[in-house]
Amino acid sequence: AAGESSAPKPRPKPKADLRQCAQWAKEASEMERAAWEMDNDGRSGEAAAGYQQAAACLRAAEAVCPDWHRDKAALAEHFEELVAHAAYLQGKGEDREVNVRK
Repeated sequence: AAGESSAPKPRPKPKADLRQCAQWAKEASEMERAAWEMDNDGRSGEAAAGYQQAAACLRAAEAVCPDWHRDKAALAEHFEELVAHAAYLQGKGEDREVNVRK
C-alpha cells in the first residue's frame, strides 16, 4: 500500500525476566565448562563451537536481564570474552608463522 515502508520492523526488546536470565546464565556456564574441558584436551575446533554456544546463551541472558541489575554489564563483557576466545581457537587451527621476539 502507498506510504508503507518495505523495511523490516525492529523487533521489540525482550521483556525483562530475571528468572529466565539466571537460567540462561547457568546453561551458558555449563556449556563454557564443557568447552573448557575440550579446550584442555586439545580439541580446539569442538571447544570453539562450545564457546560460541555458551556466548549465544549469555547473549540471551543479557537480553532479558533487567537494565538495573548489577550483572547486566558483566554478562555483556563475558559474552565478548567468549566470542574472542572462540575466534582465537578457530585461528589456532590455521597454519601460521608466529614471530616471537626474545
